Amino acid sequence: MKTTCVKAFLLCLSLSFLLISLVPNKFYAQTCITDDADMMNPWPVIVNDGNASNYVKITKSGGSNDARDWLKAHFSVDVWINCNYDWFQPGTNLYSSVIWKSSDFIVEKKNIHLYLFKLSDLLLLIVGDNLAEGGFDDVSYVIEEDEYYNDWAYKWQHLTVTHDGNEIKLYINGTQPSGGSASDWNLQSLVSTYLIIGSTGIPNTGFRGSISGFRLWTTDLSEDQIKYIKDKSFFDETSFDDTHSGLYEKLVVNMVTTEDDFLTINGGHEDAVNGWVTLTEYGTGLSRSEDLFHPQGPFPPGELSVVRECNSIELNWRDFSKESTGYGATHEVWRNRDSDSATLLCTTNDTFYVDSDELEPGTSYTYTIKSKWLQPEWWVLFPRTMYYSHDPIEITSTIKTLPIPEDFSLTDDQCDGTIELSWQPVTSASGYAIRYKVDGGDWNPLVEPSTTSYTHTVDPAEQGRI
Repeated sequence: MKTTCVKAFLLCLSLSFLLISLVPNKFYAQTCITDDADMMNPWPVIVNDGNASNYVKITKSGGSNDARDWLKAHFSVDVWINCNYDWFQPGTNLYSSVIWKSSDFIVEKKNIHLYLFKLSDLLLLIVGDNLAEGGFDDVSYVIEEDEYYNDWAYKWQHLTVTHDGNEIKLYINGTQPSGGSASDWNLQSLVSTYLIIGSTGIPNTGFRGSISGFRLWTTDLSEDQIKYIKDKSFFDETSFDDTHSGLYEKLVVNMVTTEDDFLTINGGHEDAVNGWVTLTEYGTGLSRSEDLFHPQGPFPPGELSVVRECNSIELNWRDFSKESTGYGATHEVWRNRDSDSATLLCTTNDTFYVDSDELEPGTSYTYTIKSKWLQPEWWVLFPRTMYYSHDPIEITSTIKTLPIPEDFSLTDDQCDGTIELSWQPVTSASGYAIRYKVDGGDWNPLVEPSTTSYTHTVDPAEQGRI
């Protein structure tokens, strides 16, 4: 009986293995968000009430350089606008609402500007110079009354103007409308030393609504590039995907609203390095409204890393939205197990997550982190919109495994129904787990000692069984 018992236990151990785990030495206060109201909101925007004294002026100076150098040949300007004015109310006629322009509104000087203009029953979105005679052909888009109330009023629209040295083009939400271009736009005679956002300096010409995401590029963006940039935020070259990485050096003025500044200048651009660019805010009506929101997505998260434990995987990343603007994003944590479909583990405002949900040794897990923010409920007639960052980050990992203990041995000559087990310690192991089975049945947990020895007392009912 004794020999049979010993062989049974030895067979059990030879087919089994010792499960070793580390006891975590950190406590994580993980917060998963279940209510949209707890989500981070994106950064605010510039708000203008139509007062001509409220605007931002961008000046470039240094040697013979001025703002016109940006606009003489190949350039693009993209911007988001949100109209809050009833353009079709009775008596509204011959009103201008300037989004941006290249200089003050001086009739006898040639410049370029993008503005809304009400003429009788028509609302026109116009790209034009400033000359009644001898000027360029305007590019104009007619906004019908129904279209305005359905698609423009209190809704964000993305507008882009491009110039290739000859042809001027207008894009609305990444698409060029019919008639949205004009040729023979030679801007070498452009008269301007600065750019203005939101006004002209003449009463009742300030933009009526909110402006956000103003950017100036020293290249004529293609339609594909416009569709790529229109719903994204950028703060350095890593913000662009490989296909569009060359655009960063073309980005001169970048409206990434922070807690301290309305706009920033691309720090790597020569004009900024040489100190040639200044930004000045004018007017007390110009304000950051926390009831509004930036219409673009947050920055992608970055620098995702893992810390592997024996029963968990800790994820850490950086919130570049928070670091660059002061306004943090909310993050979704997704997990794929081998080839299974992705599972949402958590939505959090933290920049870490510890996954300990039934992780198995030898199984690969792919984690994806997506940044997002939610449109605040500031306009009750329209549903809230979720804005995701482009290019989510991902990483693949497994849980940490420790080696099987060496020199496993047993002593079975006590003739009292006990078996003494011993083994060599494993570095970093905080405990050991022993399992057993009888007659080829299921594995059963036996004990989890913290030492490197254990005395097993055989159940009399199991003696003589394998």
